[in-house]
Amino acid sequence: MRRFFLPLTFLTLVAAIYFLWQHRFERSPGIPTIRLADLRAPHGQLPGVEWLGSEERPRLRLRVDRNHPRPVATRMDLPGMEAIDRLHLRFQLAATNLTPAKQIWDDGRCIIE
Repeated sequence: MRRFFLPLTFLTLVAAIYFLWQHRFERSPGIPTIRLADLRAPHGQLPGVEWLGSEERPRLRLRVDRNHPRPVATRMDLPGMEAIDRLHLRFQLAATNLTPAKQIWDDGRCIIE
């Protein structure tokens, strides 16, 4: 009986993974795809917020310097979106010349709210 337990457990695990894979994340067809270029604010620049790159491949730079010592934050409204339950984001973040602060909560971080 024991020699059948391991293969039976393996087959059960494969079947469970196959079943769960059918319910993985999929994009809802009614929800639009929003790119960073769609989030570029039409109004003026905020201190410490800088848009770089081309129109097709924009980049957003948040910079803290001596002229703007306060923490830099920006708010981007998602165009054409109502309140939703879930949001799938894909982004890349890079930090340069980042110095640790006195407290851990003062260090550089990205918060999506």
